[in-house]
Amino acid sequence: MAVAFVSSSSAPPQTGPTFSITKPPSAADGNWLVAFQETSISGGGTNPSAPSGWALLDRQAYSFSQYDLVCWIKQVSGDGSSYTFNNSSGGAMPSSNVYITCWSGAGAPTQITKNQSGISDSTAVGLTVTTVSANSYLAGAYAI
Repeated sequence: MAVAFVSSSSAPPQTGPTFSITKPPSAADGNWLVAFQETSISGGGTNPSAPSGWALLDRQAYSFSQYDLVCWIKQVSGDGSSYTFNNSSGGAMPSSNVYITCWSGAGAPTQITKNQSGISDSTAVGLTVTTVSANSYLAGAYAI
C-alpha cells in the first residue's frame, strides 16, 4: 500500500495550560499522526510535556528565540474526536501552535535528519533530505 496524506487539523495560538485539537477528518485506526508543536518558552517557561498517548519523535529548542519545536507521533486506535495538548509552564507568555497531519499506508514515522547549522534570529536554513526507502513520506516544520 502506498503512503498517502489523509488530512490535517490545527489550533491557532493557545495560552491555556492545556488545549484541545480536533482529530484530523477521515483519520482511521491504523493511520499515523504527526503533530508539530511550536511553543513560546520565553521568560523562563518550560518545554511542554507529551500529550497523553503521543510519543516524542524530535525536539528542537531554539534558545536564541526562546521557542521549542516538537514533533509528536501517534498511531490512531479507537481515538476520540480530539486530542489534548500541553502548553509551556511558567514564563512570560506561554503560547503554543499545533499542526497535525494524518497518513495512511505508512509505518511508524522515523527521524531522517535535522540541521540547525547556521540558524540565527534572521536566517532560515533549508535541509537536505534523502529518503531511506521507496514510498517514504516527508513531513517537516519550521519555527519562525
